[in-house]
Amino acid sequence: MKLVEINCPNCKGTLKVNPEKDVLVCGYCHTEFKVDDEVKKIEINKTIHHIYTDEAKIMREENNRIKEEERNKNKREKLKQDSINTVIGLVIPFFIMTLIVLGCLVLLKSSEKKSIKQEQQLQQIVEDVKSDVSNGNYDEAYLKAKSIYYTENYSDEIKEKWDNTRKEMIDYVIKEEKKATGKSEHKSESGIFDKIFK
Repeated sequence: MKLVEINCPNCKGTLKVNPEKDVLVCGYCHTEFKVDDEVKKIEINKTIHHIYTDEAKIMREENNRIKEEERNKNKREKLKQDSINTVIGLVIPFFIMTLIVLGCLVLLKSSEKKSIKQEQQLQQIVEDVKSDVSNGNYDEAYLKAKSIYYTENYSDEIKEKWDNTRKEMIDYVIKEEKKATGKSEHKSESGIFDKIFK
């Protein structure tokens, strides 16, 4: 290290400073001065600064790590919630559609049962009409024949079948009455086109 010359603050005399010593004495006024070792302070300050810097860096890294973990946790939770929402979004409509289909099947089956029951009742009326005709009860047979109406609306084909059956049974009663008595006051439901194309 090189020697540095400085002046005494008391007498302005020149002091020779050796940086290796901790105390300096003026050769003129004999005042003692403590030597401030800036090099050591700088090194200590640098070390402290380095420690603080490293600690700050570690804290920043720790904060960044915590923030990254939080972001990853939020992403996982969002992904989990999105998955749940997707499953719910698929399951609920499927469940609703299943209920609708089952409901339709139940209604269809119920409607089919009602249709079968009504067709059995209408078939019984047809049998009653034939029985009344064979017993000569033409008025009663005619009224029963006119009551053959399919009302369940299960099928247009079934409705058409029973409309045709009603017309045929009315015509049957009229024909049998004319055959037995020579006349009939009952009117046919068959239109002019039905008579032409029969």
